[in-house]
Amino acid sequence: MVPLLINSLILLAVVACGIVVIVSIREKLRGTGAGRGDCDETWEQTLTEYKKLRDRGVLEEDEYRRIRTLGDSFSKVAGNSPETSPITTWVTGEDRRK
Repeated sequence: MVPLLINSLILLAVVACGIVVIVSIREKLRGTGAGRGDCDETWEQTLTEYKKLRDRGVLEEDEYRRIRTLGDSFSKVAGNSPETSPITTWVTGEDRRK
């Protein structure tokens, strides 16, 4: 029974070291490691990519317009008042007080 326990602990240590190595390599490949790779872009960069798709004919004009209007409302909330989000307004009822 003791050899089984020892072998299990050794296997667990090897797997944990492997996970640490994989995570550290992924962070080095991503660059700074400041955040997730899919969240590092700004809305303007994402919108530029959608515009390129529209120009190539992958997206239709109305699809691009819908995507742009989604971002416009997002950027207005973020640009005007960074501390107030739509959910905060809904929960606190700030819009009704004005």
